[in-house]
Amino acid sequence: MPNVPYDGGVEMTRHVCPVCGKAHAVTPAYQSVAWGRQLSCCCACEVEYRRRVRKQLLDTYASQGQDRR
Repeated sequence: MPNVPYDGGVEMTRHVCPVCGKAHAVTPAYQSVAWGRQLSCCCACEVEYRRRVRKQLLDTYASQGQDRR
């Protein structure tokens, strides 16, 4: 059912934001799509997390390219 408010009847899972370290509650629906990783606590932290992952991947690719020369 769309747009059904969360009634609080189900126990929420605790996650720790990988960016700011703040502990926050996650609904069972979000927990099911987390795939074992910690979810960010807000949109700003999600953007920063994706920026960090992208930078890490680009740095890895750049270092692999330099090793081949």
